[in-house]
Amino acid sequence: MKGIQLITLYYTDLSGKSVPVNYRIYNKQEGKTKNDYLQEMIAEVLAWGLSPKTVTTDSWYSSQKNLKFFRNKELEFLTGIAKNRSCSIDGKTFTQVQNLEIPEVGLIVYLKNFGQVTHFVWRGGQPSYDSRLFPRLIVGLLRLPSSLERPSVKVFRRSFKNESYRYYIMFTPDKDRLLSISKLEFRELHSLHWGIECYHRAIKQVCGIERFMVRTTEAIRTHFFSAIRAFTQLELMRSEELIENWYEIQRNLSLQVARDFILEHLQQKVGLDSHTQVSVNA
Repeated sequence: MKGIQLITLYYTDLSGKSVPVNYRIYNKQEGKTKNDYLQEMIAEVLAWGLSPKTVTTDSWYSSQKNLKFFRNKELEFLTGIAKNRSCSIDGKTFTQVQNLEIPEVGLIVYLKNFGQVTHFVWRGGQPSYDSRLFPRLIVGLLRLPSSLERPSVKVFRRSFKNESYRYYIMFTPDKDRLLSISKLEFRELHSLHWGIECYHRAIKQVCGIERFMVRTTEAIRTHFFSAIRAFTQLELMRSEELIENWYEIQRNLSLQVARDFILEHLQQKVGLDSHTQVSVNA
C-alpha cells in the first residue's frame, strides 16, 4: 500500500483458524515507531484475555527492547534476527551469529544484553506443520520468567538457494522445554508464521484494501477496517468449510460474469448473422 503502512497481529488458534485480532495504521504524526505500535497491540490483546502460546515476528521487530518486552510479559517467541547480531556460547566472548557453527539440532547461546539463546540451522525445504500444536499470534510471543538472570533462547539458521542464510531465535521461560525444542518444531512454527504473508496477499488481491477512492483520514480508516472485516468473514467461511479457500468467491464471481458476457454477445452475434444477407455476384 503506497504511502500507508498497516501493522497487524494475526492469530491462529488450535483448530487452525487464523484471523487478525488487532491492527494499527502507521501515522508519523503520532510520534510512535512500529515497535511502539507492536507493544501497544500486544498489551491490549493480553488485557482482553487472549493467551497466545507463542508470538512470532520477522527481524524488523527483534530489537532488544521488544525481546525484553516479550520476556517481561512471560511470552514465548520466535523472531528473525540480523546476521550481525552479537551472541556468545560461553557468555564471555561475543561474536556475530553468522560466525557460529550451528548444528542441525540447534545451538544454545547468550544473546548480548538479553540472555542465553539457542541457534538452529535449516537447510532449505518447505516446512510442514500441525496447527493444533501452535496456537499463536504472528508478529511474535514467548514466555520467560523475570527471575531468570540468563534467559535461554534457541537460534535457527535457514539457508536459501542463493546460499544466503537467515537466522531465527526461539525463547521459552522453561529452560528444559527450550532444550527439547527440535528442528521439526521450529520448522512447524516458522511455517505458521508464513501465514501473515498469505494474509497480506489476500487482503490486497481479494479484499481490495489498496483500492480506495477516498482521501480523508477517517474514510481511509473505514476502508481499511472494512477490508480486514471482509477477510475475517472469508476465513470464518473457510474454517466452516463453506468455501475451499479465500479466493473461491472472487473466482466464481469472475467466472459467472465472464460466462454471462460471452453468452450475451454470442446471442447478439447469432441474431445479427441470421438477418444478414450476403450478396453474391454471379
